[in-house]
Amino acid sequence: MPKYISLLLSFICLLSSLYLKEIMLTAIFVTSFFAILYGVIRDEIQTKKRAKASVFIYY
Repeated sequence: MPKYISLLLSFICLLSSLYLKEIMLTAIFVTSFFAILYGVIRDEIQTKKRAKASVFIYY
């Protein structure tokens, strides 16, 4: 759950920096947003693989 909150907060910061037209802040927030997004996606994929492996072990 905290990973989704951090992703949402990063997205809000990105939108606010775009609204304020701050180029450097926008670049920093874009980088951090995509880094967090990559981590969330990678974690979801690993969670699904673990669930699939645990089902395989029990059967």
